[in-house]
Amino acid sequence: MHFDALHVKRQLPFGFRKVEKMKSQLPAAVVAVIKLARQMGYKYEVIASYFVINQGRIADVMKGRIRPDVAPADRLPPDFPAMA
Repeated sequence: MHFDALHVKRQLPFGFRKVEKMKSQLPAAVVAVIKLARQMGYKYEVIASYFVINQGRIADVMKGRIRPDVAPADRLPPDFPAMA
């Protein structure tokens, strides 16, 4: 079977569009706190529950798929949960 290059639809990797959309929805301040919390050893579930977001977004931040240019925050917000 022969496929003509002009007729083959280019497919983006699964979830690519969703991640691109999320980049604009997570503020830089949130991403900075996520990075600091992970450096301090907080689990994804604690961080995700604080910001009321999916744990997958935490993974996207940590893998550099969302706002890789944002540095970790200097400190956690005062109402951030204490580590158990």
